[in-house]
Amino acid sequence: MEREKPTAQLHPSRHNPYRHSDLMGAYSVHLFLQTGSCIISSIALCVFVCLR
Repeated sequence: MEREKPTAQLHPSRHNPYRHSDLMGAYSVHLFLQTGSCIISSIALCVFVCLR
């Protein structure tokens, strides 16, 4: 039954094991983007100062 309907995994159900992992994945991506933008801005500032 589960294998015949793979689309059932995409819909959030009461006992969906993918829901928690998706939440953690989104949170880690948010943290990565936050720290990544910080790092990118600092690197851009260093490059701007060095090239000037």
